[in-house]
Amino acid sequence: MKRLDTFNSGVLSVCESIKARSSFGAVQNVTSADDLNALYTLAYSEQTKRERDLDFAQSKGRSLDMKVKTRYVKDITSDLKVLIGTKLYSIYEVDHSADKRTLFLYLELEREVD
Repeated sequence: MKRLDTFNSGVLSVCESIKARSSFGAVQNVTSADDLNALYTLAYSEQTKRERDLDFAQSKGRSLDMKVKTRYVKDITSDLKVLIGTKLYSIYEVDHSADKRTLFLYLELEREVD
């Protein structure tokens, strides 16, 4: 019998940015939760950051602020954002388990949102 994964660190929202534009047409950064469209709400488990995870992040010119495990959702890509509480993270890597039951999201903190 397979052991079930537990996701007991909290709940995250996977979101896409609403493309707000300034008066002269430039795309504005996300500053509040109203600037996001929540696509999925998932329970997650925070994972330890291994040395090779940190090296991988550095090789991409990113910082690994959080690594989480959640259930598998095929439509989650690195183009999306993750909101945990008031902290907005960008996803820079999505990795799935061999049996496609879980996803590992590598997150870089962008900012606090209102």
